Amino acid sequence: MEGDEKILAVSAEALFGQNEPFNGFRYKNESGISLDRAIMPRRFRFMQRSLLERQGASGSKLEHKQVVPYVIVINPQNMQVYAYRHCANPQDRDTEVRGLWFFGMGANVGVTDYYDPSGSEKRYAGEELIMRARDRLIDEAIKMDGKVLESRILGFINEERAEELGLEDELLEREILGVVYLTLTDSHSVTPRDELFDGGLAGIDRLMAITGAADYDDAEITFNRVYLDPWTRIMKNPLIRVLESLERENEIKAEENNNSRNTRKQKGGRGRRDKR
Repeated sequence: MEGDEKILAVSAEALFGQNEPFNGFRYKNESGISLDRAIMPRRFRFMQRSLLERQGASGSKLEHKQVVPYVIVINPQNMQVYAYRHCANPQDRDTEVRGLWFFGMGANVGVTDYYDPSGSEKRYAGEELIMRARDRLIDEAIKMDGKVLESRILGFINEERAEELGLEDELLEREILGVVYLTLTDSHSVTPRDELFDGGLAGIDRLMAITGAADYDDAEITFNRVYLDPWTRIMKNPLIRVLESLERENEIKAEENNNSRNTRKQKGGRGRRDKR
């Protein structure tokens, strides 16, 4: 089958242990998941994508999960998030995602991520394997005029039961576990490399307009019908909390810098008076 590449498949038991698989988004420290513990030799393999998808669609208990990095790019200084959507291209075969808005980028972990590109005997495992796919995704999917400052795991997305997620009309991807990376950048321009997408950095007002309009079928703001992909809908509230937290951090830093400048001015003033 064309495009039916081999991708990372990790033992569901190794990922969740004795815990019941959660539904939706969980922060890293609440998930009970350790990638370094789960993605170890004999606990993962590379399987045909179609096989994993059939397993997920069957409704039966999953033996393996496809673990993918899901990257959200944020400029913490100006509080902007990279948002993008499919262009309305009549030639685009992915009609089910045309026009959808995304706040995160996802990619499969492939065999090429497993091997050391230098040709050495080194093989990657644990979170390091997911990070290699994450970095490849960032390089291949977007253009930035700055650099990545930090990229850390915010949490995980897991889809098990559609009714609890409000996704009854969506095709659940039960076979996938998303590793949500919060990627901070100093870039002022982030754009998609693929011409079938358009987007860029958007402030919180713009994000709220997009996500708010997506709650109504007939909503119109600066564009027509607005749709969010399922994972973006799941991540809406956690993302808003992240932005609020970054905003508080910026305010604290600004206050500390202001206090530091005032202290230096006071010391400088005393020094001049002492000389007189």
